[in-house]
Amino acid sequence: MAEKKVINFNINDQRIAEVAEEFKDIDAYQDLDSAKAAKKILTKMRTTLGEAHKEQKSEALRFGQRLDAEKRRLLELIAEVEDPITDQLTEIKNAAAKKEEERIAAIESRILFIREHGSDLEGLTVAQLEEYREQLEEIELDSTFEELLPHAEAAKAEAEARLRIAIRKTQDREEEEARIEEKRKANAAKEAELEEARKALEKEQQEMRDKQAERERIAREEQAKKDAERQAGLDAQAEANRREQERLATEKAEREERDREERERKDAEEKEALRLAQAPDVEKLRVYGESIKGLADAHPTMQSEQGQMTINAVLHRLEETRHFIDESTEEMK
Repeated sequence: MAEKKVINFNINDQRIAEVAEEFKDIDAYQDLDSAKAAKKILTKMRTTLGEAHKEQKSEALRFGQRLDAEKRRLLELIAEVEDPITDQLTEIKNAAAKKEEERIAAIESRILFIREHGSDLEGLTVAQLEEYREQLEEIELDSTFEELLPHAEAAKAEAEARLRIAIRKTQDREEEEARIEEKRKANAAKEAELEEARKALEKEQQEMRDKQAERERIAREEQAKKDAERQAGLDAQAEANRREQERLATEKAEREERDREERERKDAEEKEALRLAQAPDVEKLRVYGESIKGLADAHPTMQSEQGQMTINAVLHRLEETRHFIDESTEEMK
């Protein structure tokens, strides 16, 4: 039977038991330096074990399986000591990051609380809005906001602006509602007063009808006659007023129409004068010739023979002038 070869890794159960006993009370939260030192020793043990394992494994492949098994066994023993320490160190590292996140989240929560003073303001009363504003004013922006202080200042300024706008709008709305309510109450009171007066009048009339039916009939007939006469007078006056309004409206419309036609005529004359001023000489002469024809057509009617002879001579000369203009314009084309 072959002699059993002793495996010597320079790391054995006794050494691991020793460090296990030595480090069993280590708490990284209580003694960070000791935990780091223990971690360093255990890391060195794993390194030593790995190097010894590699060296001896190269001597005999058949012995390698035993070496691997022994290595795994010993690593598990080391892990039982190392893993809790590693977990604690990792947890401490993560705790620092978590603490920073919690610090930022806490500040952002305070900023959100500031912003909420300027949110969901619809439907609130002026008193409620004023209370919000007082609460906002009591919030002090100091160094506790740290690097997020500018964000907190901006949030507070925005919330204050929103509250100012909401208070102004709500005040306007409440004032308008109060005005409407006051008007409604006044109308209701007036209606109630009228209703009371109507009931009192009906009661009085009923009593009068019961006691003096005939006298009331006569009084009603006389009153009806007076009312009819008064109404006839009012109707006649209304009809007269209506006719007068119609007359005035007609005169106004006619006057406005004349003014409009006069403006249009003047505008047309001004435009035609401007057009002629800018037109070629041939066009100017043609228009001038037409105006001479119009002047001839509009000659007055004479009562005497001498007057008629004079008109005939003028018409003849006007015709010669227009004929001369026509010949000249033809030559100028």
